[in-house]
Amino acid sequence: MSNKVTASLRHLNHRRSDVLLKRLGHTGPPAEPPRKTSGKHRFRQCVGVTEYWDGVAIMSASERAQLVIVEDNAADVLLIRKALDEKGFSYILTRFEDGEEALQALCPDAGESTVAAPDVIVLDLNVPRCEGIDLLRQIRQTPRLQDVPVAILTSSESPLDKRLAKDLGADRYILKPVALDAFFAEVGGALCELIVESERRKAR
Repeated sequence: MSNKVTASLRHLNHRRSDVLLKRLGHTGPPAEPPRKTSGKHRFRQCVGVTEYWDGVAIMSASERAQLVIVEDNAADVLLIRKALDEKGFSYILTRFEDGEEALQALCPDAGESTVAAPDVIVLDLNVPRCEGIDLLRQIRQTPRLQDVPVAILTSSESPLDKRLAKDLGADRYILKPVALDAFFAEVGGALCELIVESERRKAR
């Protein structure tokens, strides 16, 4: 994909998420947790503290689902967090803002990774420095990540992107919804299913 097309898709995606945030009552850029550094890798991390759903305990604090998200759009990350909160899952979310940072942390060329194998990985296709498809390919070639469920969350409706993602082992290909309720229902629902699927795979 050309740099010009990628930049255009990224711009449209930011406009879409800004509209959704306004419907939530947010104005201006969303507040973000500070960057952390582990070794040479930089990331942001936040904790979802919801531990009950309809009065039933879902996860203890020590059993929060570990999610890695590779997404340069802070607004989309906030929407994902709210979608998970609505579903009632406890989680720790680690976000990388570009593909190269994620690649070096998750699939280092040498030595141990600075990020533990997560329960679920969420990739945007159009992230800076290393596109999501290339990152997905590397994830599936990394033994400790081969069984980790991966969701592609993207604004790309390209049949080629969808076919490539499936061929490379993505578990879900989710188009970013343009309606707030749909975003919470579709994205939150898919990620919760993958969290449960991750636990099933670990239990095999």
